[in-house]
Amino acid sequence: MYDVFYGGANKVHPEGFMMSRPRGAGHYVILLIRSGGEYNIGGFQKSVPPGSAVIIDPKIAYSYSNPKGQYIDDWLHFTFEGENLISKGILPLNTFFQISDIEDPATLLRQILFELSYTKNIDIQRDNINCLMNVLINHLYSAYTMQDDPRYKSPYYPQFQALRLSMQGGNFDDISMAKQADSMNISLSFFQHLYKDFFGISYQKDVIGMRIEYAKRMVKTTDNKMELIAKLCGYSNEIHFYRQFKQITGMTPKQYKELNS
Repeated sequence: MYDVFYGGANKVHPEGFMMSRPRGAGHYVILLIRSGGEYNIGGFQKSVPPGSAVIIDPKIAYSYSNPKGQYIDDWLHFTFEGENLISKGILPLNTFFQISDIEDPATLLRQILFELSYTKNIDIQRDNINCLMNVLINHLYSAYTMQDDPRYKSPYYPQFQALRLSMQGGNFDDISMAKQADSMNISLSFFQHLYKDFFGISYQKDVIGMRIEYAKRMVKTTDNKMELIAKLCGYSNEIHFYRQFKQITGMTPKQYKELNS
């Protein structure tokens, strides 16, 4: 069970700011570092780039600043009881690691602060904060374990992940490869290369697979007409939909529905 005390989201500290806690904070501290800076934790000095994270031990002395200008971060003070990835030593303390998209954990941190400030029912507040903290810690652990993965270091990976998640959810509007490449300001050939590198499958083949998976769910669980299902799956031509559906499933949509009714 987690107890959260206070924190800040996207906090901009002025030039010359320094945080110094020679006796530690008394709580665990999560820092999501947006600006980069100079850190001293337990007597060890380290320059940390933007897009980093660290969880600091409650009793260790630390200080940090950004000699190059403003210091910007998201931060959270908390304690916990029971076992988790921190208590087991699986997610190490006082260790900096890179995050591919800092907004993902920052969104969770902001929601935790929202619950702390605005959820009036204490039991619900504690339940919500505990759930969100588990997700946040797990997310940070994933970032820690993936920081050396070449995909995770690419600035394009979060955009491709978001695109793929959107399509998996049935959003097939405006997904032409040329339009997606243009929205990311990269060439069509580079888009194709990155997609195959990230997900191990070509964009065209993956789109077809996701369309048919979505169509299978729609055929099996709704009474929508096949014409509408084809349209919802991004097909402008119903015949093309029938052809690809049978090619992948080995049966027509009607046969698939009868089999799964």
